[in-house]
Amino acid sequence: SMPLTPQYRYEQDDESCTVFVSLTSAAAATRNTRVFCSDACIQVTCPPYFLQIDLLEDVDSAITTTNIAPGLATIKVFKRTPKLWSQLIAVGNTQEIKERRDRAKKDKEMQEAKALEDLKEKKRQDDDYVFHKQWDLEKEEKRTVERQAALHKRSAEEDLDKWVAETEGKDTSQATSSEPIVTYFDRQVLPDPMNKSDLAAQDGDDDDPDAIPLPAAYHAKTLRSSVLQHASKKNPLPAFDIREPKTKPKAEEPSKALLKADGE
Repeated sequence: SMPLTPQYRYEQDDESCTVFVSLTSAAAATRNTRVFCSDACIQVTCPPYFLQIDLLEDVDSAITTTNIAPGLATIKVFKRTPKLWSQLIAVGNTQEIKERRDRAKKDKEMQEAKALEDLKEKKRQDDDYVFHKQWDLEKEEKRTVERQAALHKRSAEEDLDKWVAETEGKDTSQATSSEPIVTYFDRQVLPDPMNKSDLAAQDGDDDDPDAIPLPAAYHAKTLRSSVLQHASKKNPLPAFDIREPKTKPKAEEPSKALLKADGE
């Protein structure tokens, strides 16, 4: 069956236009109501109702507000060009109006897809941050425990060596070791994925046979975070420079250059 067109009214000022759509049927429950608003069109779907309004002029759909209550849907759009409209609905060639509606719908869908991707990327960055912070905390705790154990072991060995030396009447000045404590986590490789020498070390091509590589998950997350970090630097590497290209200053015209020289 053909959908029914609900009754509606609108109010406007120079900046905005508010459309009130009446959905008085018992079937018009809030959960069944869907509102879609692009820069050129408003669509309200609530079986058995369907309303499509091709707006007289373009609006900014990014800041459109919608309120859905039982029996009433309120849509407030903000005009791109502040002024009063002579009417709400666009008039003219039907095909041109349809093409305008389709373009606006496509643009809106692209905006929503980009917003969703940005949200996912933010979540990935937040997850990376939490991962690294948790990893660093755990690593520091384990390093502290291992360092304390190594210090206790060294102290006990030095006391034993000193006692043996005193018993045998030897010099005890060399009984204390000055070598620094190096733990398992001190030997772990912390590569910068943008640094070729660090990448070689990560692959096991380094000169330190005692270096211990980090887990693959750490490298994968570090790589993505490092790319973002390099891209956001004040002077990023050329491969990650996403800034707008700067236009070179125009060369001074010969006549102006001569005038300057004469003036000097």
